[in-house]
Amino acid sequence: MLKTHQLYVLIVGLFVISCKPGINEQDVATVEAAIIAQQKIAGKSSLDSTYTALSEAQKLIEGTTTISDSLKAQNKFLFGQYYAKKGVQDSAVINFHDASDFVKGRVGNVLELNYFYSAWDMYNRLDKSGDCITVMDRFTELLDEDHPDTWWAVAYYMGESTYTKLKEYDKALANNQKRIELLEKAKDTVGMVDVILFRTELQYKSGKKQEAYDELADLVKKESWLTDDQNRVVFGDYGSYLFKEGDYPKAKDYYLKSLYYKRRLDVPNKKRLLSYSYSNLAEVSIELKEYDQAQKYIDSFKTLGANSVTRDMERNVLTHRLKLAINTDASDEDLFEYLEDIFEHQNKEYQEKFTTELAALKKANEKEKELLAEKQADAIEKLRLENRFILSIVIAALLGAIGFIVYKQRQYRFERQSIQMQQRLLRSQMNPHFTYNTLYAIQNHIKTDQDGAVKYLLKFSRLLRLILENSMQNYVELESELESLKKYMDLQLLRFPGKFTYDVQLHDLEEDELLFIPPMLMQPFVENSIEHGFHNMDGVGSIVISLTRKKKFIECTIEDNGQGKVTSNKKEKRSASTQLIADFLKKATKQEVQVQNKADIKANTSGMIVTFLIPFKLTEDD
Repeated sequence: MLKTHQLYVLIVGLFVISCKPGINEQDVATVEAAIIAQQKIAGKSSLDSTYTALSEAQKLIEGTTTISDSLKAQNKFLFGQYYAKKGVQDSAVINFHDASDFVKGRVGNVLELNYFYSAWDMYNRLDKSGDCITVMDRFTELLDEDHPDTWWAVAYYMGESTYTKLKEYDKALANNQKRIELLEKAKDTVGMVDVILFRTELQYKSGKKQEAYDELADLVKKESWLTDDQNRVVFGDYGSYLFKEGDYPKAKDYYLKSLYYKRRLDVPNKKRLLSYSYSNLAEVSIELKEYDQAQKYIDSFKTLGANSVTRDMERNVLTHRLKLAINTDASDEDLFEYLEDIFEHQNKEYQEKFTTELAALKKANEKEKELLAEKQADAIEKLRLENRFILSIVIAALLGAIGFIVYKQRQYRFERQSIQMQQRLLRSQMNPHFTYNTLYAIQNHIKTDQDGAVKYLLKFSRLLRLILENSMQNYVELESELESLKKYMDLQLLRFPGKFTYDVQLHDLEEDELLFIPPMLMQPFVENSIEHGFHNMDGVGSIVISLTRKKKFIECTIEDNGQGKVTSNKKEKRSASTQLIADFLKKATKQEVQVQNKADIKANTSGMIVTFLIPFKLTEDD
């Protein structure tokens, strides 16, 4: 509760601002005191009262041009904290960024440091790495040699985390090294371990695997004086790297060590940490053909409860269970039951994702309507104080706001249709007949060629994982999408050995070039060539996939030498998946999908040519 003199200052300030369209210089001190009083109310009130108090303070700020920048920045920062608590991250980051913009010359205190860090942290959570760099660079520019080392450590941490997300590992390592130098200077051996652990991750990702192994081996020797939490990370990371390199026995030993230290922890997220260990141990046990052990770890995972594990971990364990069933010659009924569990889990993920996105769009739409209502209320209040000229400006602004709302509503409808299209496309892509036939073919190989069966099983599991992972994103890396497409065609060759060949040709781009495209656009057309074009065909089929980079799009041409179109007087009907893709591409590129019969182009030829444009992004944040 405010003291008597604070309440008096607040009342006087509100009276001054309500009675005058502008504020004289002699009133500034009174108004600033009223602003501070409102900010104190905001700091001690419920969320609803906080918003009211900050809005009143903002009105006082906007009523004069002589309010100090520090008060303006503080009000923006408090608004940012309010929106962050409400979960409205977009509004929170805008206010945090606005607060940091008031800092001029140099960062003067810890509060100003928090403006920059809060803006960077919120951009980082929203995966807006470009904005992270903007905030980080400006913060660094405003630091000098006189600032404490801890402030520089914050700047280096920002750089380390941001460049890691951008996969610019050399820059991330440079910032990591700066942090280590500051810790060495401060003789902080406890904090040093966590920074070194992050460095090993960067070294491994950047291809400096031996350096990562050497540092982890050195930390393993210091096991006795590391904390339980540090030991669980050391052994867990080391085990993960060894698994990727194929050293399964040693990887399992390190996974067990990590599990041991996790069990000793007393932390709120203990079950979630244990879920990672059980998943890893199940996976490595399958590779070691220790199937009973693998089943034990899968059962241990189940005992943690659905609320204690992440969706990713649940998906991984379902995949491990399917792989274990295939390796132990489980019945077809069990295989289909496990496969159905994976599809059910996948559909839940999609439903949650789409529900969240639609709710966010709806919430943003409602927020815009609220803002419009507030602007209308402000306009009515100003009409009592301003002349007809000001009134005309307000009316024009309202018309513009209404036009903007109409535009956003149309955009909302388009995005909702796009989300629904993606959901239907995913359901149509993983053809159950293809899945069953692939599993049946793998089962036959197990009886006749176990090594070959293992190879195809790995290809199938990787294809399944790629499809699950890619389909969760609106845009995926070109390299990942091409890998998924190749694995699909390889598995089709398992069903139809020697039936066809395929070739992927790239023009004016490289396969590992950092380009992002919508997933699952090419596979249904390739499936048509295999299932229909080569059906009952004599000789070997051929599929040529050509990707050419244009100005704004990638031109994709899929050509086969199959039977081509079957002429009919009836209007040709496309499959559900290809029709969904055609509708999506027409909206995204304004161009139709072109389907041509090769015989119509050149006599004595057969097959089809499908041509369409694929939109692409240079980064995930574009």
